[in-house]
Amino acid sequence: MDSILINNLYLVWFNPDEFPFFYEENKSRWREFLVALFASFSLSVAGVYMTPPFHSETGLIIISAFLIHTVFLNMIPALLTGLIDFEIRKNGGEGDVNRMISFIRYSLSIFTLSTPISIILVQMGIEGLFGFLIIMLLTLLLTIFNISRGAVAIYNIDLNRMFRLVFSSYISSITLPIFLVLYYLSTFLGIVL
Repeated sequence: MDSILINNLYLVWFNPDEFPFFYEENKSRWREFLVALFASFSLSVAGVYMTPPFHSETGLIIISAFLIHTVFLNMIPALLTGLIDFEIRKNGGEGDVNRMISFIRYSLSIFTLSTPISIILVQMGIEGLFGFLIIMLLTLLLTIFNISRGAVAIYNIDLNRMFRLVFSSYISSITLPIFLVLYYLSTFLGIVL
């Protein structure tokens, strides 16, 4: 394993205040992409593990879920950074888009915890969609809190304000695509019917 990748993950998880200072010497797009691959694979396995019984198509389900999660986890940093940076600049702050995108990409490594959490939940008897929603809620809240801590160091804003900003940006970056799909679907159905 790459020691720079491990150092970056350590900085993001345990010491996000120092991440902006080490950004220039540790930046690497392939390492960030590797983190997204690990996180999306963990999410895929957790989703399949939470919904037994397993059958011959389980591998195909894992692969398709892996591809979907990879696309989502590679799109979310740009959406979040755009919303956060826009709000910071609107209020007269100074933006730092590259550091924020990199920090969010490394923060998505929190989603690698989804498989171990799914194993624990299945052993406790919590399975299915409810269990997967618990996993998503836990990992999303951990990610939002971690991104807030790192954004405080990058943008020099207090933690409470940044937490509200990151939370609202995360909610809008998730709900906006859903509403757009529903809009296009209703428009398409209106034309067809």
